[in-house]
Amino acid sequence: MLQKDPLSLIGFQKDAPAAPQDIDRLLAQNQVTAAYGLTLSRAQAISLLQSHHRALNRAGRLSFGGGILDPMIALFHASPYLTKDNYADTLTELVNLFYDFKNETMDLVSDDALLDWMKTAFDGGCAGSITLLAQALDALSRHIRSGKPLDTFPLSSIQGGTQF
Repeated sequence: MLQKDPLSLIGFQKDAPAAPQDIDRLLAQNQVTAAYGLTLSRAQAISLLQSHHRALNRAGRLSFGGGILDPMIALFHASPYLTKDNYADTLTELVNLFYDFKNETMDLVSDDALLDWMKTAFDGGCAGSITLLAQALDALSRHIRSGKPLDTFPLSSIQGGTQF
């Protein structure tokens, strides 16, 4: 007898194509982000949704509704470090960092708090560097796992590209 993946019973597919409504939802955000010179093409929206889906799979997570992409775009689109050339790729990296952190800290930090922290660090001491943000998130993850709250992590330690 063939064993089915339990998630397939609720319609979840590991390599599901991007749903048309999800593509349209991301493309609708262009109405706001275009004022900052940032838009996603249809192909970029599909790629971003597929990357989001892969990140969820890698992290062993499910997402209902829009997931983290909508609030992430709403928060990060005004960053001075995002350009039309790096927008889609940076969003992909941010999604991966987000879910890696959530797993490493066993969801001890809320989605909104983590997004706010990531945006502050990205626009602050990380100066738009995904590499520095990844290092900062790794240090923050150790901080959180040691039982310390998010608001006691010194963001000032990121200033000037301090290595963690």
